[in-house]
Amino acid sequence: MKYCLFLYFALIFLTGCRSENAPQLREKKFVFIDDLGREVSFDTLPNRIISMMPSITENIFAIGAQDKLIGITTYCNFPPETKNIQKVGDLNPDYELITALNPDLIFIQSSTSASPMLNKFTQLGLNVFVANPTSINEIISHLETLGEICGRTENARKLCSDLSDRINFYSSSNGNKKVRAFVILSENPLTTVSGKTFLSSALELAGFLNIFSGEVNDFPVVSYEDVLKKNPEIIFLPVDSNSSIVPEMLNNLQNSLETTTAVKNKNIKFLNPDVILRSTPRLIYEIGEISSFN
Repeated sequence: MKYCLFLYFALIFLTGCRSENAPQLREKKFVFIDDLGREVSFDTLPNRIISMMPSITENIFAIGAQDKLIGITTYCNFPPETKNIQKVGDLNPDYELITALNPDLIFIQSSTSASPMLNKFTQLGLNVFVANPTSINEIISHLETLGEICGRTENARKLCSDLSDRINFYSSSNGNKKVRAFVILSENPLTTVSGKTFLSSALELAGFLNIFSGEVNDFPVVSYEDVLKKNPEIIFLPVDSNSSIVPEMLNNLQNSLETTTAVKNKNIKFLNPDVILRSTPRLIYEIGEISSFN
């Protein structure tokens, strides 16, 4: 509802299937509270939606509300049907086109780089919902809220129920496993994830312990010395294993982290960035695959 190398939109929602952002009928308006605490209201639920987030685009399809999408970013590449939807830019939106499309609602993510976007949309008088899911539990609650906003409440609840069952299974199956894991989002600077992110939450459900879970920042910059001290048993790289940058990355890891258990055992795993860096049902389904590395 956050790549350096692979991040922006990633990095850029199990409180059960009960949404904390449920709509209220107030003065004949539907009212929602977004993740910045902003009130977003409508006289009628929106029918013309623009998504500036690949995750929201996926989730709108997942609840069967794709007919409401009138614009998406060039980064929105899943499902394949997104190719038929009007593209409205990337990190630099085409504000003139967006205004001409006359959206009822625009979804953007909460991040430093998105602040100018929020300010511009607000100046243009456009209705904006800011989303910032930080855990697997919040993926569930955000999906529920999205269903309410899009008028697909029942679809969202059914999806939510299935995902919750999966999460409970992962938790019971992997709860006692604590394999030390290090995620590399970027090599220069060396950037990882803290425990405040949905990716760290997913790894925990898969039976891994994020060695930088206690960091204050969501995406902290760390040193190789820090990593050596924490000695990860597995290293995750959210990058296509066929990418041309992979040989250099592996060489750098061998040179910089050769004494870690992960590098000694060649326990370096590649994760699809379009799945692992998006707060969608696909991420939750992927936890089962990630747990197989444990």
